[in-house]
Amino acid sequence: MGKNKESKEIMDAYLTYAVGEKGHLVHVDDVPNGEACGCTCPECGSKLIAKNKGQHNQHHFAHVGGSDCVGAVESALHLMAKEILSEGKKIMLPRYPLQVGGIRVFQSIEVESYDKELSLRPDCVGDTAGQKLWVEFKRSHEVDTDKAAKIKSAKIECVEIDINACPLDPLKMKEFLEESSENRQWIYFKGQENLKSEHTSYSNISKDEHASYCHIPKDYSFPTGYLSTPGRVSNVFLGTPEDSIYHIVADENNGKVINLETLSFKDFVSSTKYRCIACKQEVIVKENKVGRYYFVHKEGKNKCSYSLYLKEAAKALIKQKFVREKEFNITLFDKFFDLKSLGYTECIDGSIIKDFEYDLVITRKGKISDDSIYILLDEKGNSNYSMPDNHYKTIMVPVSDESMMLRNLCYNGQLNAPGIKYFNFNPKVEKKEGKPTFTLYADGHYDFSYNTKNDKPQPSAVYKIEFVSEFDNDREAKEFAVLKCLEENIKVCPCIVCNNLTRHIKEDDECFIGKIGDLSCKNFILYPFIRTCISRKYKDAKVKVTSLTSAKDEGTLELRK
Repeated sequence: MGKNKESKEIMDAYLTYAVGEKGHLVHVDDVPNGEACGCTCPECGSKLIAKNKGQHNQHHFAHVGGSDCVGAVESALHLMAKEILSEGKKIMLPRYPLQVGGIRVFQSIEVESYDKELSLRPDCVGDTAGQKLWVEFKRSHEVDTDKAAKIKSAKIECVEIDINACPLDPLKMKEFLEESSENRQWIYFKGQENLKSEHTSYSNISKDEHASYCHIPKDYSFPTGYLSTPGRVSNVFLGTPEDSIYHIVADENNGKVINLETLSFKDFVSSTKYRCIACKQEVIVKENKVGRYYFVHKEGKNKCSYSLYLKEAAKALIKQKFVREKEFNITLFDKFFDLKSLGYTECIDGSIIKDFEYDLVITRKGKISDDSIYILLDEKGNSNYSMPDNHYKTIMVPVSDESMMLRNLCYNGQLNAPGIKYFNFNPKVEKKEGKPTFTLYADGHYDFSYNTKNDKPQPSAVYKIEFVSEFDNDREAKEFAVLKCLEENIKVCPCIVCNNLTRHIKEDDECFIGKIGDLSCKNFILYPFIRTCISRKYKDAKVKVTSLTSAKDEGTLELRK
């Protein structure tokens, strides 16, 4: 009895999302208090009450009558994953031996569609130009042997993603699905049968079997802490077998850093001596069955851990790239910046600043100053990395496995992967006079400008929103204004909050199926993720709304949620 009570209290404390009246997940702060919330439990379907008026305890949902339902949080997590995939239409794929995963963008997503031929119901089916991918979200049960056998027999590409470690938070879930390749595996991958170990399961294999599959000698010992590295639980391997193989070495003759994985046969010199980039011990280069090179420590003298190897390899590669390349780019505020063109000339080993150790420092002429850029390498995959309390410009680069490390260092240049985080980079904002103002016209189009007191709206303007509160950027202010118009059934071009819009970092937005600015488009679907983010972030924002004229009503836009 005591155990059940404890489980219930834990569940209630963290059940912050429930199924709303329209069948979608809603946050406890977005619904009326008590039974008026109209929400049900994602696990058992029972009625819930919203406890969102208290000031001392975390707001949460609870079952009416105090009924017990231990799996509610897990079910909410499962439903959230499906909704976010349906809305965002993209995931980061796992890596398969000798293959690169990357981002898969879908044109459409079907949720829990039944396959009559196989008698199976996948969580989601993504479609891109007729190429389908099944996505299974692991909650309490993984894809069983029978289901996996059917999928492989039918040669259906299928990915299983373990979401149990992900918090019940849409922003973090979205980041996990779209920016991370961790905790996911292929059930079937096209071309899998061409590899000799096609029937080997990546989970539930022993350490010895795993070593054999990776073509590692039996006397080779795994790095210290290998099984405790993020993505590896006990002897269950959640990444890909190649993650355990070391590829980054130093050429003993010239000190060059070499990635053996990309080394071709014509470039390989058997007489060359190589050393481990971490422990500096001599290593032996071996070739797997498909002609790719990797290394093991000579005579099993492995004195470096996998984490140490990842950090030292990343440091060596970054320093080498900075020296060799004409440009060294970072992505900041949705723009590319070449540090070399900005006067940065050297990349040196880190130092201790205010009792905090950095891995690398990018400087102007080798002098550490307030303008220097400090790099932290997160080899443990810790999303809650404790940042120093200072004003120094800092870049945090996740390198929790070798494939992630190489992707983050080579994505669109250098240090430009989505998972990289920036701290204390303050943009030089052009000072704009006047208040940011959203002006809507009778035909539904709008302008966004910084109006002064002397500016007069055009005669065709029907609606004006002046922003009293500050917004992080103009785009979010526009999204806020458009959402406000839609909520009030005011005719407005909705493209900026449409689910069919592609949102690029470097390029202008594009539409999957139409033309931006076309108010006659019948394919508008509200992107709930943006609405949730904007409403939560700016729930207390102050704006001045003015109705300018009673222009002819040209109709309102029908929202399809």
